[in-house]
Amino acid sequence: MDLITEPGTSLVLFILVTGGLVFYYLKLKQLQEIARIEHGLVSPPKQANHLKKWGLILISIGIAILVGYMLGRLADIHPLITIPSMILIVGGSTLLFVNQMK
Repeated sequence: MDLITEPGTSLVLFILVTGGLVFYYLKLKQLQEIARIEHGLVSPPKQANHLKKWGLILISIGIAILVGYMLGRLADIHPLITIPSMILIVGGSTLLFVNQMK
């Protein structure tokens, strides 16, 4: 079997890309804060439930991976199809829910 079509390879690539995006996001937030300080602007107040939102998103992605794997095993569908689709469906619905938490 090709290395690129293995489910583990796609999962590792997904984790690496997601990690890179999170790192880039955090780096940009830090640069914005430094620019605000240099220009003498006041930073906006931090959200108290920021960690709760990230926790919900990460838990939903974990559940989506588990459900996608189980769905692939039960329905005899390749996990390369079920896992990313479940991540997008459950993760997207969690983002909608988290957006309503404001």
